[in-house]
Amino acid sequence: RAPARTVDGKAIPWDAKLTGNFQQLKLLKTAHPNLKVFISLGGWTWSKNFSAAAKTDALRKQLVSSCVKMFIAGDLPVQDGRGGPGSAAGVFDGIDIDWEYPGGGGQPYNTVDVNDKTNFTLLMAEFRRQLDAQATKDGKRYYLTAAIGAGVDKIAQTEPAKYQQYMDYVNVMTYDFHGAWENVTNFHSPLYHDPADPSTGNIAKYNTNDGITALIAAGMPKSKIVVGLPVYGRGWSGVPAGP
Repeated sequence: RAPARTVDGKAIPWDAKLTGNFQQLKLLKTAHPNLKVFISLGGWTWSKNFSAAAKTDALRKQLVSSCVKMFIAGDLPVQDGRGGPGSAAGVFDGIDIDWEYPGGGGQPYNTVDVNDKTNFTLLMAEFRRQLDAQATKDGKRYYLTAAIGAGVDKIAQTEPAKYQQYMDYVNVMTYDFHGAWENVTNFHSPLYHDPADPSTGNIAKYNTNDGITALIAAGMPKSKIVVGLPVYGRGWSGVPAGP
């Protein structure tokens, strides 16, 4: 028997204000009242404008306001009669920021600024302020999290001791330390440093233990750290034989 295309097995009316995945997430939350759903903004291929948008107080306010308005207040744009003010209210319980990465190290087309380190902290502060303001209106709490780089070089480009106060927790990307972009095979999510690791410099510290140790030393409370666990592997091809 073919699986149901909707959470409750019912078709969505043609004139429903909320449809698609957002509606199904809302139905899923109704079926599981303790479920919390966050929307993650950014990512490896969608972090191009974070630096530019976080550069000034006015731009930070504008960015955060648009995110809170659309995804938390749920004011979706109207299209073919769907959407509108509050149409997606209740779908998301929080926002996750996946800026890869403040200070550089992401895609070559990303905007980068010398003040990214400070601006990342200020951006988190603005998200916390506006989420709390919306929470007061709605009588509920909204969460703020971030997906952050696990490399010691990425951690050094932020201010964990300062921005942690605004976060509920951080999801540390303790994976993809190595991959096919390198011409030497390696573990993509090692727990500890391997003495036989051919990596040098900061890359030699690309492992979970060194990353989490650096994050704690930089001021992130242990209680706010979530270690990422990949459920996939990586492969190489065309690698020359040799140690």
